[in-house]
Amino acid sequence: MPPTLFYRLAEALGRLFMFNAQIFSATHIFFDLDGTLTDSKPGIINGYMYSLQSLGITADPEALNAFIGPPIRDCFRNAYGFDEETVTRAVESYRDYYRKIGYKENRPYKGIPEMLRQLQAAGKTLILATAKPDYFADKILRLFNLSDYFSFVGAAEMNGKRNSKTDILRYAHAHVGAPDKAACIMVGDRSHDVEGAHAVGMACAGVLYGYGGRKELEAAGADFLIPTVRELGAFLLA
Repeated sequence: MPPTLFYRLAEALGRLFMFNAQIFSATHIFFDLDGTLTDSKPGIINGYMYSLQSLGITADPEALNAFIGPPIRDCFRNAYGFDEETVTRAVESYRDYYRKIGYKENRPYKGIPEMLRQLQAAGKTLILATAKPDYFADKILRLFNLSDYFSFVGAAEMNGKRNSKTDILRYAHAHVGAPDKAACIMVGDRSHDVEGAHAVGMACAGVLYGYGGRKELEAAGADFLIPTVRELGAFLLA
């Protein structure tokens, strides 16, 4: 595609789908995992169902959609009012299922591997920034042959000391030696991705094909809204 045509396309996408119609050129791109790179809903929901059933609780699967993305301990604590001992039991049960089965109930969104390959070839530095524990994040990247695209995997810790998106982004940013945060962008699908990015001084592109949706991302103040993987690639390549 001729450069002039490419930039016109990017600007058109900005006018149609983003709050800020200017082209945003980032050298370092921080990606969320669930709902951004992979459609992980089946494994996550099944893991939560398994965990809650182990505690004698029956839950509506649709009501658990809000659990996709935020830190797992916060989900159990806020939704069910569990004390810390019960939260720990619930998390252990969830991870038992996810470690054996749930991580495989997952797939990359169509076009994601190709987009990552194009971004890497264009000289972009790609970093994962996920609230998933590092063990599971690495396992999923390897499962789908995505590991080689990422310079660093910034993830939560199993013990929960680093689990907010703000802390994960600070950790990842420090480890990759990224430049001024004005040259960085977070890409995610939930409000905590936006809030974490803004807390550390980064812009955030919210993807509408994930689990949060337009209303949630607008309310959180996402700087850009991107409807599809194809349009995300065009935006990030600018």
